[in-house]
Amino acid sequence: MSAAVDHRVLDQLHVALGGDTAVLRRVIDSYFSGLPARLEALRGAGTDLGLLCRAAHGLASPSATLGVRAIADPCLALERALEEGKPSPMFIAEHLACIERAIEPSSEALKGWLAKHSTEPFLS
Repeated sequence: MSAAVDHRVLDQLHVALGGDTAVLRRVIDSYFSGLPARLEALRGAGTDLGLLCRAAHGLASPSATLGVRAIADPCLALERALEEGKPSPMFIAEHLACIERAIEPSSEALKGWLAKHSTEPFLS
């Protein structure tokens, strides 16, 4: 497991997809192609806490599915805090910054997993 991505989740998803790395690559590509819009939804929510909660959930779900804990965890914490009450602007800003910082290492970790599994057979 890297700090950004839980490789065990990717391994389990890979098995669930019948060991088809090409299919998983398309899922990951879809995640990356949707990432800018999801991030923009977070950034653009402003002070609309309901919209921010939905945007956090919208990014947390696909991130967790792929084991991208560095993005899913702060999104889930933000979502929980928004559901439980009104978190401080500082809390929100810190979690948004954490998500932003996680993008590059998460991308690299996913690419690394794909590279490893594209060049050698997958062993469950």
